[in-house]
Amino acid sequence: MNDNKIKLIAVLELLRTEKSLTEIANKYKILPITLEKWKDSFLSNANIFFKEDRYKFHYKKVPSTQHILLNTIETLNKKITEQKFYEIDTGFEQLNEHTGGFSKGDLIVVASRPSIGKSSFVLEIARKAIERDETVLFFSFEMKAQKLMSRLLSAQTSIPLSSLKSGDLSDSEWDKLSSTTDEIADKDLFIDDNAYADIDYIRAKVRTFKNEYPKLSMIILDSLNLINYVKVRENQYEGISEISKALKQLAREVDLPIIVTSQLNRNLENRENKRPKLNDLRDSGTIEDYADLILFLYRDDVYREAMEKEKEFKAKSEGKEYENKFQNRPEEEAELIIGKHRHGTIGTVKLIFEKRFLRFIDDNDFFEIIYVEDDVTDIGNIELPII
Repeated sequence: MNDNKIKLIAVLELLRTEKSLTEIANKYKILPITLEKWKDSFLSNANIFFKEDRYKFHYKKVPSTQHILLNTIETLNKKITEQKFYEIDTGFEQLNEHTGGFSKGDLIVVASRPSIGKSSFVLEIARKAIERDETVLFFSFEMKAQKLMSRLLSAQTSIPLSSLKSGDLSDSEWDKLSSTTDEIADKDLFIDDNAYADIDYIRAKVRTFKNEYPKLSMIILDSLNLINYVKVRENQYEGISEISKALKQLAREVDLPIIVTSQLNRNLENRENKRPKLNDLRDSGTIEDYADLILFLYRDDVYREAMEKEKEFKAKSEGKEYENKFQNRPEEEAELIIGKHRHGTIGTVKLIFEKRFLRFIDDNDFFEIIYVEDDVTDIGNIELPII
């Protein structure tokens, strides 16, 4: 029996019988994870033919100018009558105001260097969404679902994450945790922490959720760099470019925003001004070409603390004394740099990062518009107009 025949028979047996994944995998002498990937790929391909019309790749009639114009006016009128001037709430007031919120069908990239807080930021977006009774599908490739939930509970209850980890809680904190757990249990936040997911798996899962959950408002993936390639690629650039293109196509197909986190290359660590630029994404394939909105997270305190530690270490190694000037604060300023915005202006939104809860909150009434021609490259310590 050839490999393709085994693949088809094993998948069909898994779908049509009550046998376990392990049982069937053992029967055909394959790894359970391999069978799982075969199944996801099969379902993904099947979706093309058996999902509702919006998912079928058939001839689509091109709408007339009148039809497009009517839909545009209806959308505008709905915004005015409902006093909702953005499509999908980002959870951050200033970001909503200056981007119009997330748009359906858009690919949104949240990028930073490690330990700046991009996972916490996108989790905050998800937390605010489920507070509005929206449904969120969250792919967590960096951490297990339980750890992600601990972070969400810390942000929701304002109980320090360190206390949740140690279990050292006061009676009032236990009461707050209990009531919050009951509230969140009724919300539709679905966390998929499959570390072996590839784009076929993601595509199949998203299509299924789109059909089953009418209130699905967004898909979040953390992170782009950990999505597995369907086929072996010669280099990371080629693989991530293919994934980026597929995610943009998927966002258009399901008509929902897809938010994905991404690493930045380490070259920015060698610059005096370490605020990210678009070209810091260049190691992430063509993600900047496919993205509709690119948000860079930056926390100056992270670099100032590292710099002071380096000076202190150098002084000690030379037998000298050095007074560390860094002040560790429970709250510190953060910058959300809008590096690319297909539908509007770029600029910087100021946030506050609450370190005990790994939570980002609005720093109200602050927005900088950056006047540059092609790239968010000149955002150093220059005087910028404040709106």
